[in-house]
Amino acid sequence: MDEWEAFKAETKPVNNRIVECFMDEKQRWRYKRFRDDKINANYTSTVDSVIESITDRVTGEDLEKAASNIRKKWMQRADRERRSQAENTISRPMRD
Repeated sequence: MDEWEAFKAETKPVNNRIVECFMDEKQRWRYKRFRDDKINANYTSTVDSVIESITDRVTGEDLEKAASNIRKKWMQRADRERRSQAENTISRPMRD
């Protein structure tokens, strides 16, 4: 069932209900579902942030380009944490 058929099949009134949408590949807003679990819609600032995130999306290619640097930074951080833990273990006084 396509989104229009699903929308028409709704048995509850549609006025004053919150709708969740998504942006398709042609940059059109499409109906996804009604959000009856929400009392209030998002603030416009939240909507603006979501639109900005969609516009500035990260692609698979972006991730592939960044992967080696991300891994390098992660390994450096893990190494610092291991050294710090080792130093804390060595510097602790022994108890009787």
